Amino acid sequence: MSDSNDGLKTLMSFLVGAAVGAVFGALFAPKPGKELRQDLREFSEKLAEDAKAEYVKLSEKAKDLGGRAK
Repeated sequence: MSDSNDGLKTLMSFLVGAAVGAVFGALFAPKPGKELRQDLREFSEKLAEDAKAEYVKLSEKAKDLGGRAK
């Protein structure tokens, strides 16, 4: 059970860190608005892909643990 909690904590830490990094990057970036919005869009798409991959991995791990518990 603690394995899924550790995975969730890791995922949440990653998402919070990525969001904080994106905000600070946007605040200090010497880019015009159009470029900045494009960079943020690409970053958010990659973040969503990473989060989805982590979710799939954790779901499969939970199913495996559930199967072993039966």
